[in-house]
Amino acid sequence: MTAAAMLPGERPEAEIRTHWFSTTGAVRRRDDGVLEVTAAGVCIGRYSRGEPEQRNLLLVALAGNPDIRLADLAFAFGLTTERLRQIRQVAREQGVNALLVRPRLGKAPLSEHLRKRLIALLEAGLKIDEAYARAKRSTSEASVGRVYEAWRDSTKTAAATQAAPAPKQLSLLPESEAETEPTEKRDAVPRAVRRRERRASGEVRTASSAEDSLALNFGARQN
Repeated sequence: MTAAAMLPGERPEAEIRTHWFSTTGAVRRRDDGVLEVTAAGVCIGRYSRGEPEQRNLLLVALAGNPDIRLADLAFAFGLTTERLRQIRQVAREQGVNALLVRPRLGKAPLSEHLRKRLIALLEAGLKIDEAYARAKRSTSEASVGRVYEAWRDSTKTAAATQAAPAPKQLSLLPESEAETEPTEKRDAVPRAVRRRERRASGEVRTASSAEDSLALNFGARQN
């Protein structure tokens, strides 16, 4: 179709498929869907719709040219100026290699405020589906189920810890001897001194027993 045969307001197909971001730079979409970025008639890069990493690298490189208006650059690549600003901020703060990492799919992790709210609902006796119905705009039912499992396990652990008896402290001494001396006194006296005192006490008891035996034998002879 020639320019003379076109209806008013129509543009050539090549013009529609080409978006300029400067007097010599443009983004052109090919028939196979690949987008080519050219500057002064030279192809400096290409990318497809499924390759945002390559597109972002080209964007950051071209945005550093002071002769290119950022609004025109964003429009040529099919982005908003805010999205372009975010891409440049990532490259500036984390390096251009961060542009090659694709973000993970899925929802963001639960906030501490939402987690505490779900735990409060579960402690009030609500089931998983009931707690999810209260906060379904903020999270998924699977996330509520994970909060429930963690809360249930922590509750069981706390109950088992409280029910377990305190371990009894064992002593190498006979129970009668270990309880006769106050704990404060034993802690204040060195261990070696306590051993000597116990040994001397044992010797006194042995000597006393021997004396009693001699006295009994002597009395028997007199009789």
